[in-house]
Amino acid sequence: MASIPPSTITTPTVLSAQSQVCGGHVGNGAAVFPLQRNGVEVISLPTAVLSNHNGYPNVGSIPVNAQDLRAVLRSLGHNGFLGRCDAVLSGYLTETSGPVVVDAVQQIRARGGAGHYLCDPVMGDDGRCYVSDGVVQMMHELVVPAADIITPNLFELAMLTDHPGLATCPGPTSRPGDTATTSTRGDGNSMPTCAEVIAAARSLMGSALMGSARDDAEHHAGTWHVMSHTTGQNPFRPRASGATVAGPRAVVVTSVRTTDLPEDQTHVMTVTPNSAWVCSTPTLSRHFSGSGDLFAALLLAGLLHGQQKNSDARLSEAVARATQQTWLVLSATASDAPESEEPGELALVAHQDLLTVQEGAATHRLAQ
Repeated sequence: MASIPPSTITTPTVLSAQSQVCGGHVGNGAAVFPLQRNGVEVISLPTAVLSNHNGYPNVGSIPVNAQDLRAVLRSLGHNGFLGRCDAVLSGYLTETSGPVVVDAVQQIRARGGAGHYLCDPVMGDDGRCYVSDGVVQMMHELVVPAADIITPNLFELAMLTDHPGLATCPGPTSRPGDTATTSTRGDGNSMPTCAEVIAAARSLMGSALMGSARDDAEHHAGTWHVMSHTTGQNPFRPRASGATVAGPRAVVVTSVRTTDLPEDQTHVMTVTPNSAWVCSTPTLSRHFSGSGDLFAALLLAGLLHGQQKNSDARLSEAVARATQQTWLVLSATASDAPESEEPGELALVAHQDLLTVQEGAATHRLAQ
């Protein structure tokens, strides 16, 4: 059978590399349908296969190894699928699957695809790390530097940086299972300021990867055994002509709590090298697994369909819309399910019309 010809239709295509659950809505179960509902074709790559998320008493799994993932990607490339990709989205990654996904990003870029990479560095939440030390190191050294945009929650941002303003959360040297000491607003040092979150986010960007980080690029690539089969380039190689460093161009921080933002709202802070702004929605008392996976998928859909030519304006519009869409789904899900039904699942099918709402959440710029 012949390879698929290059698309002449304006429907974008995304490679979504995340965990796959047989029941419920996390990982690709929270990303694929929302992307499709927003007019995005999805190539779904499972980085882990689970019965359900780990909020349930029992979790069954099917092993996923690097050899099988690479075989799947080789066939996708041979048959023309990877050449059609406009972007890559990743969520939960293992030490086995992470290098394969970064390799796929490089192959898509080498094949002429846009190769935009949005990474949700899934590692923990609410003061709890639920991945191994090796995954934290891999995210810090390999995956995040290869991404264009990352969407950590505030706890994950603390894990990725050594910024002193986020000292109330475990940093990169913390052990999995360690619990952050989260104080209340009554403690003057309980939470960071907006300026401290901005500084931490910018420390992950390309300008912070000069010098020793650039010198360490080959070492990191060798550590994780990642190399494009097509070009032989490692994932730390500049992605654009004239570029000298790797690293995300924007950091979108979710679940932000600071001393200088309203306490009764939930905030999403977007940070670029020259700008920062925050979107806010009312705080919900319920927590639903998969909300971060849903947000990242909706953000990518908004970026792919965005009409703004200015990159910051386009990102601002996409973040505001994804924030509002995610909040609407969470609010509707909470209204449907009594609190006794735990762990609750996102009601994506029942409230699918909310996935395409065009109105964005309230947004305001922050001081630089």
